[in-house]
Amino acid sequence: MSHPDQVTGPMPVTRYADEDRSDRLPRRVVVSGVAWVLVAATAVVGWIGTGEAGASGVDDESLGRIQGQLGESTVDGPSAAVPPVLLLVVAALLALATIGLFARRAVMRLLLVVLGVAAIVLLALVGRWETLPAMVFAVVGTLPLVTGGAHRWLTSR
Repeated sequence: MSHPDQVTGPMPVTRYADEDRSDRLPRRVVVSGVAWVLVAATAVVGWIGTGEAGASGVDDESLGRIQGQLGESTVDGPSAAVPPVLLLVVAALLALATIGLFARRAVMRLLLVVLGVAAIVLLALVGRWETLPAMVFAVVGTLPLVTGGAHRWLTSR
């Protein structure tokens, strides 16, 4: 006769049973990867919105007319403090780092966070509304990567 505290059969299967298997891509890493791709997409949308992708975003005739009526200092021309093409470069690097994350390169976690912050700062500097969604996606991309399961998967071979 066995003691009631002893388990005599196989352990019950739970929905978390194969969560820590090292050969299976964890859902949290997939969620993180999708979020980082969305940060890259917002950077591309921000680049398109700056006018770099097509025609110039400033109508010179209207700008001249408004400055003539209200004065030169009232309306400033376009600012070139940050070249918007940097948004494309950061977006491409984010996509490559996400691929590296799926290839189990643990160092990509840090690189993704740094590139995400760079994308957010660049979007803010060029004055794009895409800054806010990029912030949300960056948080969603970062949080799953600091969990133990993601760390175990990334560091196991």
